[in-house]
Amino acid sequence: RHRRIASEALDRVNAEHQSLRENMRAQNSSYLALSGAPLRMKQVQALLDSNSVLLSYSGGRDAIYLWVITSEAARGVSLDNPSALAGLVRRYVTLVTERNRRVSSETANLRQARLRHANLQMPALGDSISRILLEPAADAFIHKRVLVMASGVLSYLPFGALPIPRGAAGAGRSLVARHEIVFLSSASTVGVLRELRKSRPTPSRTIAMLADPVFSHADSRVVIRSTAAAPSPAADTKAPWSAAVRGIEGDGPLPRVRYSRVEADAIARLTQPNERLIAADFDA
Repeated sequence: RHRRIASEALDRVNAEHQSLRENMRAQNSSYLALSGAPLRMKQVQALLDSNSVLLSYSGGRDAIYLWVITSEAARGVSLDNPSALAGLVRRYVTLVTERNRRVSSETANLRQARLRHANLQMPALGDSISRILLEPAADAFIHKRVLVMASGVLSYLPFGALPIPRGAAGAGRSLVARHEIVFLSSASTVGVLRELRKSRPTPSRTIAMLADPVFSHADSRVVIRSTAAAPSPAADTKAPWSAAVRGIEGDGPLPRVRYSRVEADAIARLTQPNERLIAADFDA
């Protein structure tokens, strides 16, 4: 009797699930496609060009597997020392983001000493992680573009900062120095997005650009505007810029990015006036 009741309940849930999918298909077929069946290996390879390699990591504390996939070949390997990897990655991420940490009552000299200590530890730790994660795929780094699919603690890892593994061209240099790094949530999503792009209408504007903002009340552009506008002495001219750069006080005000306006102007010339939205100076 209990088995029959459970079977009937399961049938009802399956029917509701099928009905929900039908409704989704009618209302938004693109969204439904994103939750479809995973792609087969040949389908994944079809998404890659001859200059790309996909590194797909999966597993957990007991075992981590790496699939090295190109348009022509695919192989899998079980990575060494998976139990230690999570701790190594967390420590590495902490060191990389040490500059963002604020310590109350810390002097400038102590802060610089802390950052120097972090910088000294990063290379050896990065090399250890590279040996585990990247060295099994060293022969694949002949490809310019490296696509990475990872989950769990590995999704926090800045792969581009890791050293190129031994046995690959440029070994020891940062991965991003020689390769384009692309992070993917899943290959299935990439396939769906490419299909959607084929039917996507052309946008009304081809570019939106923010360039050369004013970061400091000491910027010469502030002086020019202040002279022209002649604000009242009571006006707090520092307030807008203080708000804009809050959270980075420990490193001082952001400097103006040299030649960013030249770059913005050059990009703007590639489009027609009605095809661009540009915000610069105070607008940025």
